[in-house]
Amino acid sequence: MCSDVAIRAHGLGKVYKIYDRPHDRLKELIFHRRSFGREFWALRDIDFEVRRGETIGIIGRNGSGKSTLLQLVCGTLQPTTGELEVRGRVAALLELGAGFNPDFTGRENVYLSATVLGLSEAEIDKRFAAIAAFAEIGDFIEQPVRQYSSGMYARLAFAVCAHVDADIMVVDEILSVGDAGFQQRCMRFLNAFRARGTLLFVSHDEGSVLSLCDRAVWLDRGILRASGVSREVCRRYRTSLAQSNGSGDAFQTGGEPEPLTSTTALGVTSALKPFDFNLDAIWSGGGKGMIESANLMTTDGEASALVEGGSEVTVRIIVRAGRDLDWPVVAFVLRNRLGQTIISDSTALLLGTVKHIEQGCRFAATFHFRLPHLPNGDYAIEPALFERYGEGPVDKLLDSLFVRVNSDPALEGLANLPMRRIRMVFGNGPARREIAVASPEATQPVIEDSRWGGRNPIEIMPFNSAALWHGHGGAKIEDASFFSPDGQSVAEIQGGKEVELRIRARAERAIDGPILGFILRNSLGQNVCGDNTFAVTRELDRRIAAGELVTAFFSFQMPYLPTGVYALAPSIIDGTQSSHLHLHWLEEALILRVSESPVGRSVIGVPMIDISLEPERVNAGNQVQ
Repeated sequence: MCSDVAIRAHGLGKVYKIYDRPHDRLKELIFHRRSFGREFWALRDIDFEVRRGETIGIIGRNGSGKSTLLQLVCGTLQPTTGELEVRGRVAALLELGAGFNPDFTGRENVYLSATVLGLSEAEIDKRFAAIAAFAEIGDFIEQPVRQYSSGMYARLAFAVCAHVDADIMVVDEILSVGDAGFQQRCMRFLNAFRARGTLLFVSHDEGSVLSLCDRAVWLDRGILRASGVSREVCRRYRTSLAQSNGSGDAFQTGGEPEPLTSTTALGVTSALKPFDFNLDAIWSGGGKGMIESANLMTTDGEASALVEGGSEVTVRIIVRAGRDLDWPVVAFVLRNRLGQTIISDSTALLLGTVKHIEQGCRFAATFHFRLPHLPNGDYAIEPALFERYGEGPVDKLLDSLFVRVNSDPALEGLANLPMRRIRMVFGNGPARREIAVASPEATQPVIEDSRWGGRNPIEIMPFNSAALWHGHGGAKIEDASFFSPDGQSVAEIQGGKEVELRIRARAERAIDGPILGFILRNSLGQNVCGDNTFAVTRELDRRIAAGELVTAFFSFQMPYLPTGVYALAPSIIDGTQSSHLHLHWLEEALILRVSESPVGRSVIGVPMIDISLEPERVNAGNQVQ
């Protein structure tokens, strides 16, 4: 096997015998020349190769063979057919507490698991304190693990794997367990690990694979259906899922991949790369500066750990200078459970900003903005202090501030947009009818952020009706275009400005419940944002006849986008948001090219309603007022 190959499989297969009755197994042992069971191939004729340093995602529905493949790689199962070569020490997180003895204490299980993974007792002795510190389960490490919660299992299992110097790490869904702080710690470790090792990551969450993995492997009923770039493999898997939601005979695919989606062809480089989320090692401030507190506050001025998507919030960070600071800059990032920076900002571009802070002085940074409609879950907010932005941080806080977000509607994008207006127009001529809904912010001016005005031009390529598509038929997307607020069709828009997206479809048969929508994907294939018309029409008669046109109008403030190439996927489906049939779904109908941006590695940038950096007044009791 080539020296840069960590795992290679050729003709790999695993078969199990299935018996209808328990005594059939015994009969086969007695009459060994006869078979009383039937064969079930969990894997068949699998060929793939993983090079050192790659992060590979393995996707597929339940029963597709993902866990069997991982167990073969780990050596806990032996293949029935084919060859499998694995080079290097493997550490596996296949399920919570796998390999733990429930009657042993946490300490005893650390020694047991680490020994199985190849460490000597002396090596474990040297690393035990670090393992215990990573797990953060306190005195429970001296208690039997049968008393542990699922989160404690996850902490201890991951802590062991993180300290055994593995060459190959195998992770199977375990990152969905544990609190937000533990998940952030795991992601920082995995980010550092991939710089020196190979990672196999199994998940049912397509977004996780797109975020973390260079390449992906799709298994379906034990057969390898596709392997390659994560974006393309996940697209094919997503199409397969859409097919399974209806009659397979009626489902069709067509179109050609859009060559302009290549960043090379468009002459721009994406600011985002898989697993490149600037996850830093745990910071030690060294006494140069100190962030005393960070809070997220709602409009009533109260700190809150629970907020609603689309609401106005303020991130307030209090800093005490540990020494004289020149040109101090305060920043924050908001990360999801995978450690990806969803939004971030800093005081670097403030006009008339504080130029000098004397030692001992307190000062405060505030960031007032409208939160996107984030997927429901826990998020980490990390404040940081810089001196002369662009240099390393003077101080930062990790795993100290978490917030739970509830968004309604709950959509699939990483950072969905508050819609100002949504309209639907059915039919044409005298029979034309319209449904319109305006949100409260529709009557308010668009949030203008003077720091970023004109710095995020977004070029829009012509609508491509021949793009890749799939669906069960019954309707067809005829056009998707962007318009200015005064109704003019545009070929370029600006991040931070109000735009209107129009999607027009024609029914090819009578449709009872048409829903028009869109998803904007980045160069990784991640769903950045999206929306649909279901919320505004769910209680209304939306039937359309064969040949009738239906047009959806989505008015919103365009987010600031990082540099790169984006694809807008418009669709028309029939049913409800939770139960529907794909009629026509165009994958890359509109290509957006962003060659200039003030946004770094964040998924999007949001305009600030207000941002400030000011010295804090302190009373006689040395309390910040």
